[in-house]
Amino acid sequence: MNTYIIYDEGFSQQADCVENQLSVKKISYHSCEKEMEFHDWLTLEFKQNDIQLLIIPLSLPLLGDTGGLLLGLHIRLNYQLPIEKRSIPIVFISNLSFENILTQSTFDGDNNPQNLLLTEGIYISSDDIDEIKEKLDIAKPLSNYNSFLRQLNIRRSEDIGGHDIANAWGCYKLAQVAENKDDIGKPNRIKDIIFRQEFIAKHLKQLYAKYLICRGESFNDELRLQMSPLKCQGKQILFIDDKADEGWGTLMQYVFNTAGAGFTCVDPSPYKNKEKDGFTDFDGFIAECKSHIGKRWDLVIIDLRLNPETEDIDNGNISPDGFSGYKLIDEFLNENAGYQIMVSTASNKIWNINAALNRGAKGYYVKESPEFNYPLSETKNQFENFRKEVEICFENAYLQDIFSSIETIKGNLETSAFEESIKKQLDLAFYLISRAEKDKQFAAEKNKQFAAEKNKQFAFAYVTLYQIIEIVTDELITKEQIQTNPVINKWKLSDGTYIHEFKWDSQVKSYQDLGEAQSGKEPFPQWKKMAGLVLQKWAMPKGDRFVRDLSFLIEKRNGFIHNDKTILDKQDKKTGKYLNHDIFDKSGFKSLFDSLNTICSYL
Repeated sequence: MNTYIIYDEGFSQQADCVENQLSVKKISYHSCEKEMEFHDWLTLEFKQNDIQLLIIPLSLPLLGDTGGLLLGLHIRLNYQLPIEKRSIPIVFISNLSFENILTQSTFDGDNNPQNLLLTEGIYISSDDIDEIKEKLDIAKPLSNYNSFLRQLNIRRSEDIGGHDIANAWGCYKLAQVAENKDDIGKPNRIKDIIFRQEFIAKHLKQLYAKYLICRGESFNDELRLQMSPLKCQGKQILFIDDKADEGWGTLMQYVFNTAGAGFTCVDPSPYKNKEKDGFTDFDGFIAECKSHIGKRWDLVIIDLRLNPETEDIDNGNISPDGFSGYKLIDEFLNENAGYQIMVSTASNKIWNINAALNRGAKGYYVKESPEFNYPLSETKNQFENFRKEVEICFENAYLQDIFSSIETIKGNLETSAFEESIKKQLDLAFYLISRAEKDKQFAAEKNKQFAAEKNKQFAFAYVTLYQIIEIVTDELITKEQIQTNPVINKWKLSDGTYIHEFKWDSQVKSYQDLGEAQSGKEPFPQWKKMAGLVLQKWAMPKGDRFVRDLSFLIEKRNGFIHNDKTILDKQDKKTGKYLNHDIFDKSGFKSLFDSLNTICSYL
């Protein structure tokens, strides 16, 4: 059995004696100041040497009287080693009895390394060569790793933030499944890049995190699930996270790499105190985040807890709307209700997520943590859900433009009752189209019949928007009865002139003016009223084309309201495409809105 002994300057003579008399190999103790250094040093030693049995002095001067126990824990909890390597028998050298070790030593109350002495595969010997040999002869490895983990009592110390560990682990797990192939077909090693970052390593290589990772059997250094890249060419994406400088910015840049310069990550590092792992200028960080409000974004991703010093995961005294990320979401949506915002959070509390969704966030990604870890296959599913929600946000980013245009229209209107009614109708139409998009996402998970019913929400939004045409014509056009038997009506514009009759000439692609229009008891068509406004009152440039297009939009509305299949199911003779089915999706709404935007500019 390949036996090794770790030694330092204070134990060098004994180590020489053990080496010579028992044919063991020596490993010089590597002085480490940080837990991640212990982890890396021991990992390297085990990968370079076939260590099957290990001797460790209980007392290492730089670690204290029982510092050897910490090395033992780092070996037992080294998730980068196979379990058989973690489980090798360990003999601790001490001239104190087991009872005296427990009673005369001061132990770390968070890591409780003394519990290691009570576990299988651990032996204690004096520095007597014969006794060491006796222990080596009977030493057996740990046989039940899960049982061993249950015997430990490692707790998170007060100076270690659960927020930090969860973010580091969540970043690493997502990197495992976000990996894809580069242009020449080789896998991009984003997982390895993330794990090597100091901010990630220092959190995942401390004993408490190692204990959680091993307990969840959640670390697999070899398994890689390659995913296709997320398509986001030409998209504008904003990423806000207090851990953006600690792996998440690098990972999100990779996930959205096809966006190129369109991906923006707010860098929190200039506002942090690197020594204390906290913000020295949190207000400055938030101010920079807010500086992006009002810009055009296809997607905004915001972490729910941006200030871990006051909003750590275990702080149950903060209501969801008290989180800094929630407040930032609120400010974005107050500026433009069409922003497509997704929440990322290390909290798995559904009420925190629901609060953000109820405020207007469109989706979320829950960062995994060692406490709430998923199998890697489920991590893949979580990433696929994230991908789908991102794609939906990209599709719905047009709502931001619609909202901005609505606010511009409202700003140009006066405060008369007529114009106020238009404002209210615009707000209602925006609410309904936003609701339709949300229902569409939900309906996609149901059966086709259910989805078809939900898609009618787009038509309801369309009809609501169309009512602005009626509001305009009712205000600017009046009916004048010029004969009672039979009834003959004329339609007068607000300037006192009568609306003319217009007929489309397909040869010259313009309307022919047939003189003053008359009608009987039947309603005067809306498109003819609008033709009078566009071609006579406003003399709109390219008005013929505008009226022609508007007539089709009005026809679409009439087909839906009256359930007229001859209109709704009208097909293009060449392509067979249904010409009016776009009333059941966003394209119909957008076409009508563009026309109304033009109409409102003439009011």
